[in-house]
Amino acid sequence: MKKMRYIAVLMLVVLITSGCADDSSGARSKPGSGAKSVDDVIAEQIAASEASSLADDYDDSEDDSSEDMTSSDIDPSESFGAPIEEEVDVEGDYIDLTKLSTTMIYTTVYNMMYYPENFVGKTIKMTGNYSEYVDEATGKRYYACIIKDATACCSQGVEFELTDNYKYPDDYPKEGDDITVEGVFDLYKEGEYQYCTLRKSTMVGKS
Repeated sequence: MKKMRYIAVLMLVVLITSGCADDSSGARSKPGSGAKSVDDVIAEQIAASEASSLADDYDDSEDDSSEDMTSSDIDPSESFGAPIEEEVDVEGDYIDLTKLSTTMIYTTVYNMMYYPENFVGKTIKMTGNYSEYVDEATGKRYYACIIKDATACCSQGVEFELTDNYKYPDDYPKEGDDITVEGVFDLYKEGEYQYCTLRKSTMVGKS
């Protein structure tokens, strides 16, 4: 049973890594949150799983039916705190993440990063924590809404660009503040990488 569970965990590692790794077909987001990345959590879970496998004795007399356990018997959200596979409705031109469950919010943002072409042109509304990042090479400042998963161990930033009605720094929040931002999802390239952003964004509750 332990052996099958360990194999299932490794299968989930492969799936999650392939979905969260930087890929030319996906999109990146520049600003960081300071929280642990999915890769950090995966590494910790692998180490914990290996330690558990070594510490626990094999019980060959266990019910044979337990040997039929597959990856479908394990809830990946329990193992990794990473987004589980749920159907994400991207129909229509407006997606309000503030009305979704924590798991669905993180899952949708995960899909926005990995399948960005499905969201281009759609107006996205989301709530998260404010973060900003300055590229030391160019001096350009980037802004992001940081979305955390249900366990708050993993996070993903969605970059946004506020309209000209907002003047920096007076009209901008402070690092870590709770914000609700709404803007049009778009893609752009800098160098060899593709990034996503919410253009023509506004913050709910601010002018």
